[in-house]
Amino acid sequence: MRSCWYTPFCLVLAGVLLLSPIGWWGTSVAKAASSMEHSPSVSDKVLSAGKIIKTYGFEQGNSDGWKPRGAYTQIASVTEAAYGGTHSLKATARTAAWNGAELDVKPLLLPDVEYEISGYVKLDGNAAIPSVIKLTMEQQPTGGTTAWKTVAQTETADTSWIKLQGRYTFTGEMNALKLYVENSNPAQAYYVDEVEIRQVSVTPTNPTSGIVSGFEDGTAQGWVSRLGAETVQVSNADARTGSYSLLTTGRQKAYARSQAGRDCHDAKGQPLYGQHLGEAGAG
Repeated sequence: MRSCWYTPFCLVLAGVLLLSPIGWWGTSVAKAASSMEHSPSVSDKVLSAGKIIKTYGFEQGNSDGWKPRGAYTQIASVTEAAYGGTHSLKATARTAAWNGAELDVKPLLLPDVEYEISGYVKLDGNAAIPSVIKLTMEQQPTGGTTAWKTVAQTETADTSWIKLQGRYTFTGEMNALKLYVENSNPAQAYYVDEVEIRQVSVTPTNPTSGIVSGFEDGTAQGWVSRLGAETVQVSNADARTGSYSLLTTGRQKAYARSQAGRDCHDAKGQPLYGQHLGEAGAG
């Protein structure tokens, strides 16, 4: 026979468990729930906010690694004009449009990574006619020819500060990468200030083996016709990234394509039959 206090005790116990926000098992449930909260991954943060690689404000009174570009060009950190702080970099004695201030960015940049490059520029005195001022990248690919890529540009004739901002990426190995400011008016001196280089894409994982070809040096990089009847050549008509891809024409068989010393496949193990081959990777 049950004790007379059994039923009241059970009712009280049930009420406690129902009304309590945690109950006897509440601790383990609370911990499990907190583990479900999502925190942004590193890649999310890099893509949304960007990673600052380097900034140049010239506040130390020197050129901060920038060098004169041109035989007679002179550059110096000055206090007569500044967008931020009290200093800026001034380029004078220019005799050609491409003369000005230049920075070696090869130690700072990685291939297949997108960067946002910005800076503020200001003409020294009003110009009689508008001139085009640019942020330009000179790239010298290993085994290839030198190319010049416009990162950002604007046209101006007054002395207000103007922001230049653009995206830049490159593929393949480079012997040199030089960022510089140029002006279409060779006689025009200018100031530059608050230059910033920011990474806005995730750093790719380097392959540990296989063949990697981006064709940005303008050569086939060892890729040849598979049967001898096809024509294999570098083309700038289409590209997945960068400016070039490998174009194969004159194919007469399903298995006729370009090859790099052996049959090549993509990351999923499928053969590369595409007529335009860009940034090929073969394991």
